[in-house]
Amino acid sequence: ARIKWHDAARKQQLQLPHTERIRIVLTDLTQPNLGLSEANYQMLIRQSIEIYHNAAQTSVMRDYVSLRETNVLSTLTLLKIAAKAGCPLHFVSTIAVAPPANEAAALGESAVDAHTGLIDGYQQSKWVAETLVNCAREQGVATRIYRLGRVVGALGGAAYVNPTDLVWTILAAAMRLRTLPTLTFSEPWTPVDSVASTLTKMALAGKGPFVANLIPSQWISMTQIMDWLQQDIGELAMVSMAEWCQRLADSQNPEDQTLYYFFEQRKDGVAEMAPIERGLSARAMDALAIHWPQISQAQFRDYFAYAREHRLTPLAEPKGVELEASHEC
Repeated sequence: ARIKWHDAARKQQLQLPHTERIRIVLTDLTQPNLGLSEANYQMLIRQSIEIYHNAAQTSVMRDYVSLRETNVLSTLTLLKIAAKAGCPLHFVSTIAVAPPANEAAALGESAVDAHTGLIDGYQQSKWVAETLVNCAREQGVATRIYRLGRVVGALGGAAYVNPTDLVWTILAAAMRLRTLPTLTFSEPWTPVDSVASTLTKMALAGKGPFVANLIPSQWISMTQIMDWLQQDIGELAMVSMAEWCQRLADSQNPEDQTLYYFFEQRKDGVAEMAPIERGLSARAMDALAIHWPQISQAQFRDYFAYAREHRLTPLAEPKGVELEASHEC
């Protein structure tokens, strides 16, 4: 486990200070008591002074049942440990639990009721886990929830790209099919080092709301991403979403087939997400002098260069631009 941890850090060019202070305990989130023996489970309770729960299966292709053990039952187990240990639990969630705009005025920095926008298993499992965390807080367990947007590679590192990330899965398919889908939504992108630093600073200082929407003020539109891709790669035909999905369906590539299934689940249309409130979190970040970088075209090129180098997207020659690593902020 320690070797895997160091390999992951090396791959992303991340520094790991004070590693001698870290003790690794192997667990299994799908098992009762995290798969630990009774003795080790009780030891974990005795020695826990603060819990950060960031482990989850994040696939949007899977249903709730397949994610329940990892994303929901593990949260319940950790809440029990927090209750017995008398320590706080910090739970990392997602803005994907946001309701549709036609059902709510906004996703506030508070608990969210069930709604029709919880379509895939990931959304559903994170909403249920959030509900458990909020219920535990009502019963006296000290908890905080941190909802994140799209977490991307550290800007000061290797501009790492998660090979299973939905956006990069879409871009890889677009390059295979030599067509770009017409997508008009926007989303918040936040580098992982900024997220980690902000979350821990807020947690240790006790700043911010009990449910925090940790997202940047400026979002990136898929239209902008497609335009950047066109500038760097060359002319790719823009087609309607319906036509693009048909091309996915006709493709023999298994990744295209999986992506087609994802969009097929949403063929009747997905309502626009309600606005995300961030005022309470923003004030806490200001109080702690936390400032997040904006993702620019230069940084997108870094991510794209990483994706090409590691064969996450089909190779294509850039048009009039050398995709070298850039550290422009």
